[in-house]
Amino acid sequence: MRPIKNAKKIDYNLIKVFDTVITEGNATRAARKLDVTPAAISQALLRLQNLYGEELFIRTRKGLVPSSKGKSLHQVFRQAIESIENTLCDKTDAQESNELIVLGSDITENYYFPALLDMMLVNRYIIKHYAIKKTGEYSPASMLTHGYADVIMGILDIKSEMIESYLIDNLSDFVCVCGEKSPLVGLEKISLYNNQPELF
Repeated sequence: MRPIKNAKKIDYNLIKVFDTVITEGNATRAARKLDVTPAAISQALLRLQNLYGEELFIRTRKGLVPSSKGKSLHQVFRQAIESIENTLCDKTDAQESNELIVLGSDITENYYFPALLDMMLVNRYIIKHYAIKKTGEYSPASMLTHGYADVIMGILDIKSEMIESYLIDNLSDFVCVCGEKSPLVGLEKISLYNNQPELF
């Protein structure tokens, strides 16, 4: 990595802008959160990009997405921001950092959670599970990028440049129990997607 000229003159406010744009998903929402104009956000990103001499974002049909360099920088910046924030945390906050927040469905809790009991994970973390629905202020993807959740387990892949998804299972046989007046009774075939339309 080549040395940056005038590194001592870096405006650290640019890091906050850069982090907010990525966590919020676009420059417009970042501008609202930071209470500045979108033009100010664009100017800050341009200054940071000129500082590194590389593209930090790529324009797509979905808007700006971080480049490979942008992603690696964001990981470093996020660690620095969290380290600073941790200096202000009390013991209660430190205890909360020991929590692992998992979002999913009843199948996640009933089928996969018992497997966690055999892992060292439960000895290191307090695992909390919450149901997630499509309604609400945040999408599943933004809940991850905002730090409101650590893991999302579901039947649909989350499409996001900042999130990696992995296939952990492939169910072919399952049992569905429902009442005689359930809409599911009239289906010729049924899948886990039919059984959980509220997930994503």
